[in-house]
Amino acid sequence: AHLAEWGVELAESQNYVLDPGTLQESAASVIAKMKQAGVTSVILSTDPVAPRDFTFEATAQEYFPEWIVTGSVLVDTTAFSRSYDQEQWAHAFGISNLATRVVREEAGIFSLYKWFHGEAPQADDTIGVIFPNPQTFYSFLQAVGPEVTMEGFREAFFNGVPSERALTASSLSWGAEGIWPTSLEPDYRGVDDISEIWWDPNEPGLDEIDTDGVGMWRWVDGGIRYKPGEIPEGPPKAFEMEGSVAIYPERPPQEQYPSDYSPLPAGG
Repeated sequence: AHLAEWGVELAESQNYVLDPGTLQESAASVIAKMKQAGVTSVILSTDPVAPRDFTFEATAQEYFPEWIVTGSVLVDTTAFSRSYDQEQWAHAFGISNLATRVVREEAGIFSLYKWFHGEAPQADDTIGVIFPNPQTFYSFLQAVGPEVTMEGFREAFFNGVPSERALTASSLSWGAEGIWPTSLEPDYRGVDDISEIWWDPNEPGLDEIDTDGVGMWRWVDGGIRYKPGEIPEGPPKAFEMEGSVAIYPERPPQEQYPSDYSPLPAGG
């Protein structure tokens, strides 16, 4: 319905069941229907495993559309995207609510843990997934105060000030901020902004769990982020190398820690 409001007409729409035992069969059926319908741009809203089967099946059926990513869970990570058919994924682009990457020894959850504890986390390959929820919970637990109630949590979330805008961090807020359609408010999702990304199958580097390889997501314009209504008019900048970045070796200058910043001793 929302796509129709913007003049987007879908030639075909298909669902699938996330079942490893039937996923390949589903992929064959979905791809055949997309090809038969003459679909030239496939809009993906999937789990991070299914695109592997969909893309390899598309190549098997000699079907080469554009792949438009929508920020669905982990599809926009380099770690998963390297497992997809690279001939297909060379035509992947779209939006991501993930922040522009920085070498994880320099910024982000991994470096935060190592800074505080003096050593890398034991869950070094999954900390990026498991850390945000407890981080959010305990941050707002402090805001709730000594009388912990569901109403208190809701008030703390909804009255909180949106986090600062940055290239390497998402802007977070909850409640009725007035930036989403009324059907989506109050906002319980948190992340308010996105970046434009595209897949570069030839870029070497480390993925999110420090596995070296080839193929990286690139963030347009250095990772500039947009809230609803802020995306500039005109064609997207997908596949434009100029101004794009795959990963920052350190925080951008405007997001560096102050020069006099001193970490806590190891172990807190």
